[in-house]
Amino acid sequence: MDDWIGKSVAQVRIDKLISRGGMGGIYLGWHEVEERPVAVKIMHAQIREDLFFQRRFQREAEAIAGMQHPNIVHCLDCNVVQGRPYIIMDLLEGMPLHEYLRVIHGQGLLLPLHIVVGIVRSLASALDYAHESGVLHLDVKPSNIVLESDIMPVDPSRLIPPDLKAVLTDFGLARMADVMVQATAEMFMGTPAYVSPEQIRGDSADLRSDIYSFGVVIYELLEGQAPFDPLKFSMKELLHKQLEGTPPPMQYTAREVERVVLRAMAKEPEKRYPSAGDLAQDLMLRVDRIAPNSARLA
Repeated sequence: MDDWIGKSVAQVRIDKLISRGGMGGIYLGWHEVEERPVAVKIMHAQIREDLFFQRRFQREAEAIAGMQHPNIVHCLDCNVVQGRPYIIMDLLEGMPLHEYLRVIHGQGLLLPLHIVVGIVRSLASALDYAHESGVLHLDVKPSNIVLESDIMPVDPSRLIPPDLKAVLTDFGLARMADVMVQATAEMFMGTPAYVSPEQIRGDSADLRSDIYSFGVVIYELLEGQAPFDPLKFSMKELLHKQLEGTPPPMQYTAREVERVVLRAMAKEPEKRYPSAGDLAQDLMLRVDRIAPNSARLA
């Protein structure tokens, strides 16, 4: 049994483990004061004892907890328990994007362009808001995106809900890895299939690092797989391709749209879009020229 189950974190009772990843575990909890279920992410590694890093963690935590945006999961609390950073978040009822894509791509289907544009607009709005708030994500990927609908379940075997929206989760967790001991390479760098070249090199990351990862996600939304498929390459090979590799030509995407994605994924940060909103706006303009509601088959 997991050591955290049955214990309390802040005002939340930990009931069961939902999933476990490289950086930490996600638990289902019960908020004793608000009397509702919540999600709790507890990091594996402990925070450093150095006062500088502890203060930096606190600044990051306060910035994350202060964000209020419809496309960002709401953070109720962000602090440290037994030396381990944790985040208490709203429990999302939708479907993770990576699971949704796995099902439809397994059926040989691709998302209609207007749905891709809607998802991109949602995520761009979330990223712009976070960046303007001084918060970087640094691990943008489909498993950190949840699809939600207020009127019907999000189910890849059913019609796409007309009010489908994308919600970005796990803000700031990759950045928090810098203040923890026993951090692994994955903690520092994000996820190899989506990480920016500068994060791999250990250079300073900025909002353009999120733009790169966002571009990889858009490539996958359009093509059915990431440009550098983690099922085909080792971690070392993936990192090398992010640093020096050229993304394979997009087979199911118009050249005009492909140019948008490749600009977002430029190896040099200064060649990328200056903001997620600029990327989304350029994508919308180009998609509008090529029958945005047309069906696409892989």
